[in-house]
Amino acid sequence: TDEQWSSAKRDMGAQAHVALALVASVRKKYDIAASEYKAAVDTEATPNPGVMVRMGDAYEKAGKYDDAIAAFDKAIAEPTASAQVKQVAQNLKSDAEKKKYGGAPASGPAPQTSTPPATTAKQP
Repeated sequence: TDEQWSSAKRDMGAQAHVALALVASVRKKYDIAASEYKAAVDTEATPNPGVMVRMGDAYEKAGKYDDAIAAFDKAIAEPTASAQVKQVAQNLKSDAEKKKYGGAPASGPAPQTSTPPATTAKQP
């Protein structure tokens, strides 16, 4: 039918964007990779949570942590995502949150602790 053909064309177009994103990733051009993955996600007729995870990874490598976290959340929320894809997305999301907050937990910066200054013993 016309609807099936339209969906197939959209999915094939999305596959082309994924291929371009993979090339950009190999070349370490993560901004380009992220934009190609986004084009794939926006184009595809059938949502692909694996592409969403790859998009999040490219955003994270480009230093765009908020976009990475949003992409991972989208993959986690996708009903067609397998448990394994959801777990990978959750792990990568945690990594992006740590980088966003400078290694601290996602809940915010770690509390500052102070250690007392070392005392030196006096010589008699």
